[in-house]
Amino acid sequence: DLPNPSRRLPVYTTGELTLGVGTPIAAMELPLSSAVIRGKKATLFVVEGGVARQKAVAYVGERAGSVFVDPGLGEGAQVVSEGRALLQDGDAVRAREVRP
Repeated sequence: DLPNPSRRLPVYTTGELTLGVGTPIAAMELPLSSAVIRGKKATLFVVEGGVARQKAVAYVGERAGSVFVDPGLGEGAQVVSEGRALLQDGDAVRAREVRP
C-alpha cells in the first residue's frame, strides 16, 4: 500500500512499476541440499567416473531451495544432492538420475 494522506489517488487504483535490478549474471541452479556455503564459496561433490570429487565453486546466490553457483562445472555435470554429508573426496559412488 502507498501512503495517500492527501487522498489524490482514487480507491482501487492500479499501477505498473519497473525496477532496475542490474546486469544478469550467468549461474547454474542446483538444489540447496547439494552445497555447503561459506562466504563466497559453495562446496559440493561432483561425480566423475564413478568417484565423488569435492569441488569449491563461486557462490552467486540462493532462492527458494535452490543455490546458484558459477556455471564453470559445465552442463550435464553430475552433482550429489543427497547423502553428501556422508562422502569424502575420492569415495566410489554410483550415480542415479532423479527426475522431478
